[in-house]
Amino acid sequence: MVKLKRYTVVIDTYVYAQGDEEARKISHDIKRNVNGEQTRILEIDESPFASLETRPLEDLSEPKINGDTVWTEKDELPF
Repeated sequence: MVKLKRYTVVIDTYVYAQGDEEARKISHDIKRNVNGEQTRILEIDESPFASLETRPLEDLSEPKINGDTVWTEKDELPF
């Protein structure tokens, strides 16, 4: 049996959203698509273009719809 090694990978990307809740939704969609069982979101910051000022989001949880955390294309966005 081949012994697998574990690696830590840090990914930094920009997402464009109309507001905090949409940014959280997109971030969690990306997280779900990453092939890793212990993937987590450590930080989400609002980063206006051409500005050095950022605003960290305090709530990093996945937005819920109808008591469920799985979003589908049929679900309405809350904004």
